[in-house]
Amino acid sequence: MKIKNIKINAYGTLQQKEINLGEKINIIHGKNESGKSTLLNFIKSSFYGITRTKNKRDISDFEKYKPWNTEEFSGRITYQLDNQEEYQVYRDFKKKTPKIYNERLEDITDQFEIDKKDGNRFFVEQTNLEEDMFLSTIVSMQGETKLTDQDQAILIQKLANLAGSGNDNISYKKIMEKLNKKQLEEIGTERTLERPINLVHHQIKEYEQEIKELKILLQRRSEIEEEKQQIKNKIQEKEIKIKAIKEIENYLKENEIEKEKINIKRKEKKEINELIENLQKEINTKKEEKKKNKTGKTNGFLNTILILVFIAFLLGAIFFDEQMIKAICLGIMSFDLILIVVMNFQMKKKRKKVDEEQRKEIENLRNKMEYLENNEKSIQKAINEAERAIDEKTDQKINEMCQKYDETFSKPEIYGLFEKEENSRQNNKITEEINAEKVRDHSLEYQLKTLQERLEELPKQEEKLANLYEEREELIGKNEVINLAKDWVEKAYEEMQKSITPKLTDQLSKNIAKISGGKYQKVVINSENKMQIEDEKGQYIPIERLSIGTIDQMYLALRLSMINEISSEKMPIILDETFAYFDEERLKNILTYLSIGLKNNQVIILTCSDRERKIMEELGQPYQYIELSK
Repeated sequence: MKIKNIKINAYGTLQQKEINLGEKINIIHGKNESGKSTLLNFIKSSFYGITRTKNKRDISDFEKYKPWNTEEFSGRITYQLDNQEEYQVYRDFKKKTPKIYNERLEDITDQFEIDKKDGNRFFVEQTNLEEDMFLSTIVSMQGETKLTDQDQAILIQKLANLAGSGNDNISYKKIMEKLNKKQLEEIGTERTLERPINLVHHQIKEYEQEIKELKILLQRRSEIEEEKQQIKNKIQEKEIKIKAIKEIENYLKENEIEKEKINIKRKEKKEINELIENLQKEINTKKEEKKKNKTGKTNGFLNTILILVFIAFLLGAIFFDEQMIKAICLGIMSFDLILIVVMNFQMKKKRKKVDEEQRKEIENLRNKMEYLENNEKSIQKAINEAERAIDEKTDQKINEMCQKYDETFSKPEIYGLFEKEENSRQNNKITEEINAEKVRDHSLEYQLKTLQERLEELPKQEEKLANLYEEREELIGKNEVINLAKDWVEKAYEEMQKSITPKLTDQLSKNIAKISGGKYQKVVINSENKMQIEDEKGQYIPIERLSIGTIDQMYLALRLSMINEISSEKMPIILDETFAYFDEERLKNILTYLSIGLKNNQVIILTCSDRERKIMEELGQPYQYIELSK
């Protein structure tokens, strides 16, 4: 199997990132905190899904890698199996189910097994590789090797686990410890106190005591029945109060409708008042126009002109001696005088007509205003009558309620209920009290039912005792099963030591010889699951005495020894800062082995160093270089 393309839309700190991988050596370079480990986790999560559980960590992978600056949380990975079939997996990590496409981009998601806990198990079906084995073999996570003595011991234990059980997190010793713990916790012994077998013995004795206690419950049943009757009476009293409150509430709602009608009339009255004011303004404007009659001013101006003309020609007739001029002047004066008389007559007639029209307009406006004023008075009267009717109806309702519920509420309380807020408050308060009484009644009913059941169970106590005997027998049988499981684990471990472990140690020896440049030739595991390594001189050295770099080499060599045994596919090898403690010689040896010794496996190296690229250049081996920081 080979990963061909990685497209990250948003995952952790990585966004809009696309990476094309080669079939052999791939060096992905990036500075610290540039997202190398995030990229590795994306690959793992694409195949197996992302976990929302913390698994004894401070934060789950889902919360750790969920981008904080975008709603997008998705990506796609393209890979090819050894049979040349190509698949694409798209995951929206906020959803549990991925989308799986074949090379023709047909959705084949439903063709794979769905597990309630793990979701779609397409990758397990294709590779026969579970997630824990994926992480413990083909992936070497950043920080696997530390320089502390404690972590060195942990790493040595991982090596022993990997060689002894095929998984660096599974130890034969720990399995036996867990079985012993399970046996102790789920069954127990005669010497224990709080284990299941001890509890069964205690329960047998407790049933004898319970028979005596049942007689006491007879008296308790009578007390509960009496208390239930008291609660029933209280609920009835409070339900009467709720009925009164609801009746007043309905009345207040009716009043709200009537008050809304009054508000509509007030709004109508306001609109009429505004119309009256506008009409009064219009009347005043008409009166002003009547005073400033433009027609009269215009005729007065022309009349003045004609008089001046008359005077001018009169003076001409007086002062000119020629008869001809005098005659012309007298003619013009006569014509001018006629014009003055005619114009004054017409002006008077026109002014009279305009005055009449203006008078009629003002009269019409006054009539409209009078109509509106009468309408406004009528509306105000209706408002007053409606308000008076509401007040009278409310007083009548209050008196009615006081007579009807005189044993339930006092008069001040009745008056208070006609206030909307107080009505609502009392309704909520009493409803809560009723609910509380009902809860108490339900609790008593449950107790009563329990008592009845227990009292009816007296004849069945012997049957229950027999059941306890059966439970004890089951615990004894379970104990035998666990003992049998321990026998099988021990036999399986012995078989592993005889068959699988020699094969792994043989392959491990070959790998460590290649990786160490022949410095170490052979690895052996003794009967106590202790690992030793043969040096150039032929002497065997306990692994605890080796340097961190050599232990790291062995850990990687053992993983590489298992790489083609764990899956039906030639799986990629993913190394995240694995060579941090390798010197130049060791790094050159391992890169030579990865380039030449593992011809059929794709290798992905995540590093912040430039050493890997330089050595690959020196070796003259092909590789693909990817800069993650860009």
